[in-house]
Amino acid sequence: LALAQPYLSAWLRPAVQGKLDAKVDLQWKQGKVSLAAPLLRIQDAALLPLATSAKPAATPVAEAAAPRNANAPSARRARELSSSAMPRWALLEVTDVQLDTTARSVNVGKVLLRGASTGVRRDAEGRWMAQDWLPSASGAPAVAPQRTDPASTPAATAASGVPPVVAKGQAAPWSVALKELQMDGARVAYADRHAPKSVRLDVSDIQVTLRNATLAGTQPAPLTVSARVASGQAEPGQLCYDGKLAWAPLLAQG
Repeated sequence: LALAQPYLSAWLRPAVQGKLDAKVDLQWKQGKVSLAAPLLRIQDAALLPLATSAKPAATPVAEAAAPRNANAPSARRARELSSSAMPRWALLEVTDVQLDTTARSVNVGKVLLRGASTGVRRDAEGRWMAQDWLPSASGAPAVAPQRTDPASTPAATAASGVPPVVAKGQAAPWSVALKELQMDGARVAYADRHAPKSVRLDVSDIQVTLRNATLAGTQPAPLTVSARVASGQAEPGQLCYDGKLAWAPLLAQG
């Protein structure tokens, strides 16, 4: 992925590391493009901290080495994920991708994310850590957003339940469908110092399975979620959800 850094730097300040393996069949005929990707795999990927982007990424845990007694409280703290840790994952695998520009459709067989971890932090001034990853955060001029009618946005149209009207000569919206999403063993360290009372959560052993989902989100998709949630020195609790989810309009059943 380091080869793509000159292109990614226009949108992302941290350097990227990882190994990419892909099998792609691209056809371009008379202005029509179709793509079939049986396999897209990114392994051992990470965003490198801004201060050390030129150096190999360190393991995102507390800096102190774990003591010999692995059950001691200090050992548990040493294994904690820092809320400032950059995103990383062991494996991201996308299979059976079909893209058709004529039909304006994307179909994905499966997305598998394994061994992912990241910190999420907001400082006392209310600034999220991810804001520093954008080029505009380093002083580049930001582009002023265009004013739009909230009622005309795709999200508002989908939430209304009324099918969008496509004007004559206007292209139909893209359709995106995903047969299965699986997240295995993810972890998030969350810290918020801007809240009235400082918040710190460690969400680990995250397991997510989502099936038959679409970008439109109008039809409920089967969803299962489980995770362990810890705060401070308390024993972690268990979070479980087994049901269906739609997001246009937002609906959870389970």
